[in-house]
Amino acid sequence: MSIPPSDLGAIETDLQGDLASIPMQRLGLDSLGSMELCIHLELDHGVVITPADLLGMQTVQELIARLRPQDP
Repeated sequence: MSIPPSDLGAIETDLQGDLASIPMQRLGLDSLGSMELCIHLELDHGVVITPADLLGMQTVQELIARLRPQDP
């Protein structure tokens, strides 16, 4: 499934609320799933996150923060 960068706000909205506080470990991502997520984010959205970055994230909220555009 491909989601255009313009829809990242919709993804963020979907992930906020109760889901934002879910620990990343509860998402059930194994090493392959983590790699696939990282590749998807980079190729489809231009967001570079490594599997090691994902491992270091405690909650979905941290992932949301990384998806937000950074001010120059």
